[in-house]
Amino acid sequence: MKIKVGLPILLFLFSIFLISCEGDQTVKFRFTGLDLDHVNSAPGLPVIAHDSVPKKLYGIRLYLYPAETYRKGRYFDPYEAPPINEDPITKLTVWCDSTFNGAAPGTPVNNQFLLFQGSYLHMDTLEIGKGIDPTARYREDFEKNNFPEYVDLLLRTEPTNGNYKFHVEMRLYNGAVYTDSTTNVKLY
Repeated sequence: MKIKVGLPILLFLFSIFLISCEGDQTVKFRFTGLDLDHVNSAPGLPVIAHDSVPKKLYGIRLYLYPAETYRKGRYFDPYEAPPINEDPITKLTVWCDSTFNGAAPGTPVNNQFLLFQGSYLHMDTLEIGKGIDPTARYREDFEKNNFPEYVDLLLRTEPTNGNYKFHVEMRLYNGAVYTDSTTNVKLY
């Protein structure tokens, strides 16, 4: 009789032990900068491009420079408790030096791009005046590198052939503002 009662209690205690280990670490980070590059999505996933890209395949890579600010707990399971951005991006604005798909020079062209974070199944629109929530969850190396080091903005509409230079302004919750521009790129 003792074995029949003891076994369920032992299983119950073992279950409590396993559950108590789940997601018991907190990791926080913040973005510390912004740099831009051109990308070409021809090979499947976007790769760095240089001075000319087919307009159907063009994108902009935003390097975000995440820095860990806090870590507490015994171990980290990125799927159960992903890193927390302490200073989220509240506004992201993209504009071009020249007329771009009907938008006057210097006006936002966010709606011309899609936010790509490692998976075509999880792309999102880039809205004017709104922020983004970068994640590394959909990247192949997520278990080893949990911080979103970059995001890609992929062109969703084809512009006319020409040379373009894009600018991006990133505003964070704490008031920090980062701005950068691409080099000139020929879209054909």
